[in-house]
Amino acid sequence: ECTASDIGYYYSSCVGGIRELYYFWKPESRCVGGVSLPDVNPVRNLACPIYCPSGFYVAPASVECQKCPKGYYSLGGGQKIDVWDSSSNSSRWRFATYCVNNQDQSRINPNLCSGWIFNGSHADSNIQGRDNTNSVLELSIYLEKNGKVSFLVRVESEYRYDKLWFII
Repeated sequence: ECTASDIGYYYSSCVGGIRELYYFWKPESRCVGGVSLPDVNPVRNLACPIYCPSGFYVAPASVECQKCPKGYYSLGGGQKIDVWDSSSNSSRWRFATYCVNNQDQSRINPNLCSGWIFNGSHADSNIQGRDNTNSVLELSIYLEKNGKVSFLVRVESEYRYDKLWFII
């Protein structure tokens, strides 16, 4: 029996202040019956980015600000970012993505290797078939208050060959 946890989602890139929300069955789901995908799929013409005031947040797959649950808070102004180039930089954060040669740590011409790209529901290092190459995604961020920052990462790689380094 299918449940809401069997449904995944992703937002398209924000172009001209508009994006789309897509729903899909998660690949590992093998359910039958129960809940269905939303009738409107994709949800079109969504404003982006969505800014929420303090005490409100945008829940995953939502398009509206919602009041934070009891015991949680938001400073407001949060934003989901799925493009990692200079166009997504702000006064609070800076992204950079590029490729480096593993042998001498020199940057590779961006026309030959552009670094990480957002590909629908996942990130892609964009270095398939390139030996001795690292794809780097840097985030410099200013945090206003003490708190917790977390990341969820799942890696598909060749055993003893590919690596994911996470450095803070």
